[in-house]
Amino acid sequence: AADVFIKRAKYNGGRATISVWNPKVEAAEELSASLIGITMNDKNIHLHAGWLTNGFDPLCYNLQCPGFVQTNTHTILDSYLEPVSDYGGAQYAIDVAISKDKNTGNWWVYLQGSAMGYWPKDLSPGLADSAQLVSFSGEIYNSNPGGHHTSTEMGSGHFSSEGFRKASFFRNVEVYDDSFQYVSPGAAGDITVDYEHPRCYDAHTVGRKEKLGNWGYYFFYGGPGKSADKCS
Repeated sequence: AADVFIKRAKYNGGRATISVWNPKVEAAEELSASLIGITMNDKNIHLHAGWLTNGFDPLCYNLQCPGFVQTNTHTILDSYLEPVSDYGGAQYAIDVAISKDKNTGNWWVYLQGSAMGYWPKDLSPGLADSAQLVSFSGEIYNSNPGGHHTSTEMGSGHFSSEGFRKASFFRNVEVYDDSFQYVSPGAAGDITVDYEHPRCYDAHTVGRKEKLGNWGYYFFYGGPGKSADKCS
């Protein structure tokens, strides 16, 4: 994983604009995803929203998992995202948010500003609480095919150092704080950047740069996975 964590006492959600790519996935049981994650109740409960590519093994997600209530009848949650970003060319992204409703306590998912559905607070006792951690992550599952690290790509399949149009990004990153207001990470708590295998995948926070316009707080991330000279 390549993650940016924002940790403090209480959060009620998070949102960001996430670049969309079509990463290569090596093995059927593997996946590559870009997600906003909400963690609560001593890390025993996790909520995620974003995009995912897998090797066609069946996974439980969206409406295949019990509990999530879809309210938007105009969007198919399991559908393909098109178009996808082109390396060095046109970039495409989606706006994703997870937030707790102040009145009902349910956790809602938003795509492009429209409500998709929610996890009821009664689904698990911990959902009635606020979150202790919000993460913005590139994720892969490594099954060690052939005894080596997977070549499954994260994001664009290129490292964060390549920057805009080449690396994947999260921009306009914000958290929904304990007063139910969206705030930038710098005002929201401690920011931690973590990547488990830096020779395979990484992340680099940039903060704010006017040359990319109104991007707010943003970071680049990604990587190619297995390579002869670095990741094995």
